[in-house]
Amino acid sequence: MKSTLKTTYQGRILLWATSATLTLLTGCKSAPPEQTIAPLQHQEKFGQGTLADLENREIVINSGDLKNTTVADALGNYKAATHVLPQDSTRIDTLKRMADLTAKATEERDARMLDQSAGTPASAAPSAEVDKKISQNIDTMLYKSFMQGIATSKSKQEAAAYLDLASSVAGNVDVSKVRIDYDQAISLYKEVLRTSTNPQERQETYYKLARIYDVAGRTSDSITTLNQLAAEYPDSPFYVEAEFRAGEAYFSRNDFISAIESYKKVMAAPHPGKFYQQAEYKTGWSYYKSAEYNQAINTFFHVYEQLLQDRQTATATAPTGAHGDVSKLLTDTRRVISLCLIREDGPDTLGSWFDRHGDKPYEADIYQSLGQEYLLQNRFQDAASAFRAFVNRHPMDARAPEFSSATIRAYQNGGFPGLVLPAKESFVRSYGMNSAYWQQADAAKREQLLPFLRNHLLDLAKHDHYLGQKNHDNAAYLSSVSWYRQYLATHPDQADAMANNELLGEALYAAGHYEEAITEFDKTAYGYTNNPQAVKAAVFELAAYSALLDAQKDSSSSSALWQRSVQASLHFTQTFPADPRTPEILADVTDSQLAHKDTQAAITTAEMLVHLQPPAPEKQSLQAWKVIADGQFDLGQADAAEVSYNKVLSYDSPLLSDADRKNYQERLAAAVYKQGAHWQAMHDTDQAVRAYMRVGDVVPQSPLHPLAEFDAATLLLNDGQFARAIPILESFRRQFPDHELNKTMAAKLGLAYEKTGNFPAAAIEFERIADQNVQSNPELARESLLHAADLSTQAHQPDKASQLYIKYVNTFKHPVTDLAEAENHLLQYYDKLQDADQTDHWLHALIDTNSQAGSESTARTRYLAAMATFRLAQPDFDAFKALTLNQPLNQSLPPKKAAMKKALDEYAQILTYGSAEYTTAANYQIAMLYHQLSTDLMSSERPAGLSGIELEQYNILLEEQADPFDDKAIHLLAANADLVRQGLYDDWVRKSFDALAKLSPGRYNRQEQLEPVVSAIY
Repeated sequence: MKSTLKTTYQGRILLWATSATLTLLTGCKSAPPEQTIAPLQHQEKFGQGTLADLENREIVINSGDLKNTTVADALGNYKAATHVLPQDSTRIDTLKRMADLTAKATEERDARMLDQSAGTPASAAPSAEVDKKISQNIDTMLYKSFMQGIATSKSKQEAAAYLDLASSVAGNVDVSKVRIDYDQAISLYKEVLRTSTNPQERQETYYKLARIYDVAGRTSDSITTLNQLAAEYPDSPFYVEAEFRAGEAYFSRNDFISAIESYKKVMAAPHPGKFYQQAEYKTGWSYYKSAEYNQAINTFFHVYEQLLQDRQTATATAPTGAHGDVSKLLTDTRRVISLCLIREDGPDTLGSWFDRHGDKPYEADIYQSLGQEYLLQNRFQDAASAFRAFVNRHPMDARAPEFSSATIRAYQNGGFPGLVLPAKESFVRSYGMNSAYWQQADAAKREQLLPFLRNHLLDLAKHDHYLGQKNHDNAAYLSSVSWYRQYLATHPDQADAMANNELLGEALYAAGHYEEAITEFDKTAYGYTNNPQAVKAAVFELAAYSALLDAQKDSSSSSALWQRSVQASLHFTQTFPADPRTPEILADVTDSQLAHKDTQAAITTAEMLVHLQPPAPEKQSLQAWKVIADGQFDLGQADAAEVSYNKVLSYDSPLLSDADRKNYQERLAAAVYKQGAHWQAMHDTDQAVRAYMRVGDVVPQSPLHPLAEFDAATLLLNDGQFARAIPILESFRRQFPDHELNKTMAAKLGLAYEKTGNFPAAAIEFERIADQNVQSNPELARESLLHAADLSTQAHQPDKASQLYIKYVNTFKHPVTDLAEAENHLLQYYDKLQDADQTDHWLHALIDTNSQAGSESTARTRYLAAMATFRLAQPDFDAFKALTLNQPLNQSLPPKKAAMKKALDEYAQILTYGSAEYTTAANYQIAMLYHQLSTDLMSSERPAGLSGIELEQYNILLEEQADPFDDKAIHLLAANADLVRQGLYDDWVRKSFDALAKLSPGRYNRQEQLEPVVSAIY
């Protein structure tokens, strides 16, 4: 059996054996057949193969053993032919045959050399060792002599004769120790090619010449000869092999593009035979070496599918083990596909390939191979990604759990603990008892999964439980709860079930899921036999009840829950009567009953505890008295509770600690305070105030002291006893300056001062309220500041009121109506002071406020804006009126018109406010502007030097210019007068009637319509 060979010198010799059967090299034929790729949990690596091992996969030559005498006997038959060559054809045949035998002898010699260097045992000699040695020495001497004759021969015929003689003894010669001149054989082949015209003969000679070139190490000459053979005889039976040999030669020279071309010619040939598969395999490698990885992937996948078909055929037609070579090459091909994928985007590239070509039955094997190749390279995360990619594509595949497990191991082996747990979580979610996978799995598969599930579930549960404890994270606790429950659902043995059942309860408790925790603690405490943790679980159950009661104390089901908690406590005392916690649990029951307002039951239970035999410790006895006192307090028996709290306070330290003493002093104060609340509920103000004020006498340092006095003052205020409330409120402000309730003192005192007529003091308090609430309650601050200003006005403090109004308008811009009123107050204030600048400022402020009001504008803000505009227009009216018209008129008239236009614009603005009072005023003033212009035109200075006729004509022209203005004035005045019909009659309407009486006595009753204001003179 030949051993596995690489593309080496030895390989090139054996590749040319003409009797060989061509198969792809996969190692020794006795290799076991590969049915499926090994499971992931048992196969971590491929072995020790290298990339070179893969790319040098070659053709196996299964030739028979050649006897040592074969060549010698054949050469002996030609001894006579070395001297006589009767004709050319005979000569050519002889030369060709001698060249063949020379080459064959060389191959046998070199093959033995390489077998010996590789450690292959030599064939045993049939004769005695001594005889063999003597025979070999003689033949070796002859062989050397004949070969020397070849080198010194003077003709080709003579050289051929010597070669024949040398060949006759070559079978018994160790040719590995004798150098043979390949050039002689090459020369003989070339002579055949030069002289022969027979196509068959030439094809064979080209082939053998290429072979001897290759044996001699002259690769370029071998390629050239093969190309000549292919070009000259494309239909030759040697064509396919010639192209394949050329591709191999190009490949060995790293000329991968040329190699691909040669391999493709092989595959394109009509009958490539076994060379097709090897050529395709080496084409894939050529693409890989050329970094054309996608091409390589497609090629190798095609090779892989063909190999699968070959294995199927071999399995069906050959005995077991006959297809071992194919199975080994399948493994190698998977690996080289993985190498190509890694050069690209790994599982993403692989997924894309399957998306394009559809699902394949070997998909799992390819993904496994890719992941294993990543592991060989210590790329653990990439390996996990490859394994996970298969699961993502085929979550219900029978091997999906294996791949998920391989993902976890990859993370573990790579040292990624942060990724291990998420992978385990994914495993449980994908294959756990609630998964679709579990539902479709058979009993055997489920049994196989259970150990993994239990292991992963416990790891996940305890990890999340730890995280919950470490970070106080409810989500982590609840996650651990889910894992514990799934673990218990796998039915572990009782010891594990008890321990983890309790952990489940603890996780639920820590997460605040008390109802569920109660169920698990109760099961742990009372549901298992001989549980050493039963008492602990029972205590946890009571604690869970307590926590649940606290959480649900305001719910409708709290009463029923409380009853259950009482029963659980009694169950504990009955099951564990000797437990030292029993008195404490009874004390807790009393507290629970009291907390759930079953006061009488709490008192009864407390009395049971006091009479407990053996007696309860003093601590529990004191606790019982506390329950009694608190019960009386809750039942509204404040007088009795005051006595009972004093009983509690009679206990000495350290039984009653300083903190407890302080606490029950507060409760004593509360009992007294509650008496005040009782009298308040009875509407007895005097009794209630006395009780509230007594709190400070009983426990002066109690936090209830300020509350009690505050309530007393509030009660007096609500009862209308403002004078009695004021000293209490003032005292509160002095005693408790930093108390939170002090923030309300200003409001209460402000009300009390206002009600008692102390407006200055009230204004101060309301301003304080405003200052305190500017940021927190701006609306309250605004109203308080406005009220403070009003109170200052009532107190006849105009200066203080103006300061407050200024503070208001600088602070609050809304609502606009209040802002305008504040500005109007300031206008009146400065009017009285006759401060023209400030008056003018606030007139403009009123106008600006309305113009910026937008949708907040009201009739009041428009009225005030109209008033302000009217007042501001008067100086412009007066300025217009003061201008006289002198000669030359064309110089004095323009300033007059400009002044008139300015006044007209202001009066026109007044009309837009829609205020009736100032609309009539503005119309009247506009009419007066037109009338004044007419009057001034008629009374203007005449040009000097006019004759009588000229003067008369000038006057006529002036009248023609002035009359339209008077007409306009009459028109506007008439419109004002006509408002009487709408029920409007004010001073400006009256003035309009008076003016009309002078300007047009006969036109009072003419119906006029208000026209748009004319803002230009024309």
